Formats: sequence, structure tokens, C-alpha cells
Amino acid sequence: MYDVAGKIYEDVNYGGGNGRAFNAATAGMTGISGASVELRDASNNVLATATTAADGSYIFTDIPVGTYSVQAVNTSVHSTRPASTVQNVGLSPTVLTA
Repeated sequence: MYDVAGKIYEDVNYGGGNGRAFNAATAGMTGISGASVELRDASNNVLATATTAADGSYIFTDIPVGTYSVQAVNTSVHSTRPASTVQNVGLSPTVLTA
């Protein structure tokens, strides 16, 4: 069994394009609290949901070996940038061993 954990963050310095990987040392990236996150199986079925903590972190525990995706629910994520979309919101899942 494994844990899948990560952080949802807002990259306020995002310049456009396909985004960039989360780097805690990069200035301007702050966690988003209260965002809904879904763990989905290979057939895109929702297996579990989580809500991010104050620092934007989330965790799904005791996940068996398999193929999964993690998705943020768009309606739960908002940006502070003027005239922005959720494109400047990042998702950084990590698989942790049990």
C-alpha cells in the first residue's frame, strides 16, 4: 500500500504556456487551501476525494499498486491574479511508500 500526496499551489509569477513543475524554492508559489482533489483510477472513476490543508497539501492513504491520476476540481480552485484562469494553478502529486 502507498500514500499519494501533493500540493495545489498558485504560481503568481506564471508567465503562460504549459506551466512548470512545483519548486518550493521558487518565489511566488503559494498553497491553495480548501481545494477539492480527486484520485481517479485508470478508467477515470473517482476513487477518493480530499480537501487541501492551509498550505495546499493533500494526501490519499493506503492506495494499492495501480495506475491513478490526481485532478483538482476546477470550481474549487481560484486565482488571485487579475483576469486569470485556473491555468496558473499547479498540481504536484507524489507517490510515497508506506
